[in-house]
Amino acid sequence: MVNGTTLFDGRTLWTLGKNGLKRLLDEGNLEPFEVVSLKASDINPIYVKHTLSINQAILTGLYSSLGSSVGRIELAEVLSETAIERAFMDVVKQRSADQAVMAVSVLRDAYRAAEAGKVAWSEVATLYPSLWVPVDIKGTGKTHRPDFVINREHLRTSAEPVSFAVEVEISGKSPKELRQVMAAYAQDRQFKKIIYVMKSEAFARKVHQAAKDAGIGSKVEFVKLLDREGQPFTGKMWRL
Repeated sequence: MVNGTTLFDGRTLWTLGKNGLKRLLDEGNLEPFEVVSLKASDINPIYVKHTLSINQAILTGLYSSLGSSVGRIELAEVLSETAIERAFMDVVKQRSADQAVMAVSVLRDAYRAAEAGKVAWSEVATLYPSLWVPVDIKGTGKTHRPDFVINREHLRTSAEPVSFAVEVEISGKSPKELRQVMAAYAQDRQFKKIIYVMKSEAFARKVHQAAKDAGIGSKVEFVKLLDREGQPFTGKMWRL
């Protein structure tokens, strides 16, 4: 079901094997478009730390709560970064426009269809999945993909958003990177809240200030990264 590979620093990286992947697909817990196959030797240990923290945030939401706004989540509600990235790229390939122009066009088409009653609001994200990726349409035109999404579109009955974007920050972004992220979220109309799962309170304050500067301070909520016992995690990421 899993394979163990010894990394250059002596640690063991456990990865899903072909049998494990087949079982997840057979049981319907994973969609084929969410699968990215990599050799263990091609995986950067830095990204492993981030992936571990994302998985831990998902587990926290599955078994307890992921913040006051979100509460407990279901596995079926979780959309991975890979899934939304592929949905976005499929649209980009179909439209001969830059990302910002494309984002405006898709948003206009989606909302017009829903407001005209041609599609239900609960179906908008299914028919226009590129909406999951915020784009800084008034600035750089750059995109930002959440670490994962909590999809609650089945509850949506109007233009008022019901789903959540989740960001898991363990190392910190530069001020420029934070401004770019917040600029994209400032143009977003898909997410009710952006949930930041964080280990550092000091960096959380920087993120909060960047959100306020972008005019979306009230849209961002912070949650501490927890360990398997439900306590604030303070150790090294590999121990998750």
